[in-house]
Amino acid sequence: MIQRVTNEGGRTVVEPPWGPAFTASGLDLTRTSPPVPEILQDIRRSRGGLSCHVAIKTNDQIAHDSLAHSFAGAEHLATVTPPPQLPYGANMDFHLYRLDG
Repeated sequence: MIQRVTNEGGRTVVEPPWGPAFTASGLDLTRTSPPVPEILQDIRRSRGGLSCHVAIKTNDQIAHDSLAHSFAGAEHLATVTPPPQLPYGANMDFHLYRLDG
């Protein structure tokens, strides 16, 4: 699986493969490959102390508060939740954070 991180002018989109992150409790961002907290650490290191905006797409069923755990220390700016079209757990949410370097 390929991890996709797009970084353009201080705006970063994180799209790791979800694979093993799907659990009976929902999407666990600490179990993506690589785990989201690890990706965010790499982004912080690569920015050399500069802040950036990070966007991540999730489904609407997050397990074990893993979104908050993954983005601990970051500032939550917005969540966009399109009207649900599918059963719970199959719809998408988009989250935007400010990540300090």
